[in-house]
Amino acid sequence: MTTRPLIIALFAASASIGPLASAQVPAPGDMDMNGRVLAKVTVTMTDPNSYGRTVTGFLFRIIGENGDEISVRTDDTGSARAWLLPGSYRFVTPEPLRWQNSAYTWDLVMPIRAGTGLIRLSQANAASVVGPASPTSPTSPTSPAASAPRPAAPEPPRTIESQRRGAATPSPSVPHSRSREGFWFNVGFGYGGLTCKDCNGTAGGLTVGLSLGGTLSPRLSVGVGTMGWTKSESGSTLTVATVDARVRFYPSEIGGFFLTGGAGVGTIGDDVTGVGRAGETGFGVAIGLGIDFRASDNVNVTPFWNGFAIRTANADVSVNQLGLGLTFH
Repeated sequence: MTTRPLIIALFAASASIGPLASAQVPAPGDMDMNGRVLAKVTVTMTDPNSYGRTVTGFLFRIIGENGDEISVRTDDTGSARAWLLPGSYRFVTPEPLRWQNSAYTWDLVMPIRAGTGLIRLSQANAASVVGPASPTSPTSPTSPAASAPRPAAPEPPRTIESQRRGAATPSPSVPHSRSREGFWFNVGFGYGGLTCKDCNGTAGGLTVGLSLGGTLSPRLSVGVGTMGWTKSESGSTLTVATVDARVRFYPSEIGGFFLTGGAGVGTIGDDVTGVGRAGETGFGVAIGLGIDFRASDNVNVTPFWNGFAIRTANADVSVNQLGLGLTFH
């Protein structure tokens, strides 16, 4: 399941991709009906005999203020496009570009808003230049050899805040893209309030949740889960829980915010010391939302809110819970 500012980005590596709201091709800085702005990046290099040699097939990363990122590559015109929500973004090259016996990297912070024009990456705004490179003849940026990254020692990537201050972070690596694929597992704990049809007020108790399943796409996961609530008082322990089929939906492929829901079986049980246990089974439903904060490549810290309800022949209860979980992909 890595809460934070949301970035919803739809990226394309060719000039033809973009929301086709009309027959007119969108221009850099145009805004679509969802409030996203078209950011266009071009990579060009200069040499003594020409100006603006386009770099094709060059990989770079766009990183949002909350650390979410996506990788894009320039097309045969040396350009790449991204639909982004307004905000500040880092444009980072994970490996250097060799050109004219030097190696160039970029780490730029750019504000993206309606009207933002073409973003150019060139020698003039390179974050670092390491040279001379190997004594081979210069390669043209338009050739496959020029766009292929070569080993070098670029500066450590910087966060948006550190670039504003002109200071580099200690970490020498660019964050990896969010991993949301394959098998996933979540466990969470929290506190919840129980209400029922004939109850007087709300009873507070501990809550726990477990869920697991598979990933259909970066935005949709399915599986099974359970939510439980319990409270002990005066020798009596009341427990309510659901076991349900579960769906989790991420509005953004790279964002951490998600919605979840499920339906299945619910149970209500009361265990009284010295007397025994009584319980009922009925229908249970669950809804919730949360945000994944990335702790490592495949582990997220996940604050969440869940609500679940159980109806049996003699009871109708519901629980609201707030908690913190860990999600493994």
